[in-house]
Amino acid sequence: DLQTTVGHAGLRLAVRYGHTEIARLLLEAGANKNLQGNTGVTALMGAAESGHKEITQLLLQAGAAVDMRDKDGRTALMFAAADGHVHIAKLLLESGTNKDFQDSLGYTALIHAERRGNFETARLLAEAGADKDLQGSTSVTALMGAAKSGQEDMVQLILQAGAAVDMRDNDSYTALMHAARHGHVGVARLLLQAGADKDAQDQFGVTPFGHAVSNGHGEIAQLLRAKTRRIIAAD
Repeated sequence: DLQTTVGHAGLRLAVRYGHTEIARLLLEAGANKNLQGNTGVTALMGAAESGHKEITQLLLQAGAAVDMRDKDGRTALMFAAADGHVHIAKLLLESGTNKDFQDSLGYTALIHAERRGNFETARLLAEAGADKDLQGSTSVTALMGAAKSGQEDMVQLILQAGAAVDMRDNDSYTALMHAARHGHVGVARLLLQAGADKDAQDQFGVTPFGHAVSNGHGEIAQLLRAKTRRIIAAD
């Protein structure tokens, strides 16, 4: 397990370049499957990030630790989620990895999948029971992130998985406020249909309607105003 000057052992190099047979030989020769490089990355993390399914299977069969963390607190599952490798994420989940660990920024595997727009990986995690409401360092949830970036399919997925619709981040913004600020009409509709509070106020007393108006998003402003009129008429 002598490491090179850049901190890579032979096994991790084999993983990096996708050399399955070399990795197999090294494992059979007793290579340390959990050795970490300078950034704390293990062979399993490298395989998860690169999407090497066969090597991932080899490492797991050899007993590689599934929940080790790199220097940023990331696990192999987070690497797989961030890069959209559904087949790798599935293998890791089947091997008992913790689906709700948070990295140094508070991001879970689900948040990593959401941030990179990896819908299928996010769906796998949601179906596996990943916590939808864990918050990152700025208290942003997966739902808020998806609302902010306008990912309608992701928003719908997370809502259907039971996410809390009116959680707040460090600025007291809700998912609906993020949608209103960034002009994502379709997302706003989905959130309203899910019961989002259209009258919620941030730390300065600004509502989703106020955010829509101040950012020049007239269509969302009209949507929110129409929603208010319908509620008043119903009363």
